[in-house]
Amino acid sequence: TALGKRCFGLMLLIFALPNAIPLPIPGVSTLTSLPLIFFSAQLALGRENVWLPQWLAKRSIAGNSLKLFLLRAIPWLARLEKVVKPRAESIGGRSSHRIAGGLILLLACLIALPIPFGNLPLGIAMTVLAPGITERDGWVMISGWLLTVFALVYFLFLIAGYGWLLWQALGLVS
Repeated sequence: TALGKRCFGLMLLIFALPNAIPLPIPGVSTLTSLPLIFFSAQLALGRENVWLPQWLAKRSIAGNSLKLFLLRAIPWLARLEKVVKPRAESIGGRSSHRIAGGLILLLACLIALPIPFGNLPLGIAMTVLAPGITERDGWVMISGWLLTVFALVYFLFLIAGYGWLLWQALGLVS
């Protein structure tokens, strides 16, 4: 609540980041895709602030846990803010946020699929778009859009490759 409009980018970053790191932990992408879908759909629909169900909105984080998280996160956020800052704001405006929300929604739906080697480019694209949303940085937003195109092309070729391998395997059996 305290973050207001900046909450979308932060929430998307928190859940996109594990997908941008090559973790060999099965199920992480499916688990993180659900909140990504939830938040990005709200952003794509043009909501001003994040909406949470009442049962979740009433919950809070323990002060010690929040303090520990902030102590670890603040140095990283400070480094990020040196690179990502409000610029080209006509590109990083409200309509761009809706486009980015739609793209992240698409990427989050794809990341939920159990496709080996398919998540990293999708996660990187989402991780670049999220700070662009938070900081209203048009140049970072454009970079995220380009990475999204690359990730979608990569994913398409990956699926086509798996389809070809399956076709070949079935052709050998018959």
